[in-house]
Amino acid sequence: MKKVLPLGENAFVTTRHFGLHLKDTEELSDTANQKKFVELLSASGVHAPRRFAYLNQVHGSRVATIDAVSAAFTRLAETDAVITDLKGLGLLVMTADCLSVFFLADDWVGLAHAGWRGTQEGIARKTLQAIALRSGLNPKDVKI
Repeated sequence: MKKVLPLGENAFVTTRHFGLHLKDTEELSDTANQKKFVELLSASGVHAPRRFAYLNQVHGSRVATIDAVSAAFTRLAETDAVITDLKGLGLLVMTADCLSVFFLADDWVGLAHAGWRGTQEGIARKTLQAIALRSGLNPKDVKI
């Protein structure tokens, strides 16, 4: 059985039993892994987006904003958080003992990889500030 837990319309969490065992996000640069990921996601009943962005996850506090992508899988180098308002773009993060933090602000979504170092450097706060600024919302109105 595939393990996919819907967290809302646009957020999902999988376990390591998902069917694709990756050591790190760098392995998503392999087109065979990309194809398998999409197949498994679709087979689990999730409507898979056409494009994905995945974080390089260096345990830092850099927040990227995605305004456009053309590739099916886009790697965000030296990045531990991302925000976007692009429709049909899945944001991917891999965690073991770190946290995934999801953000929703009107048409904007965000995802942060928060380990101890990133937390110490304010990754969640920086992501909240970035998504509030781009969405025009007050930070208290952003859902986390």
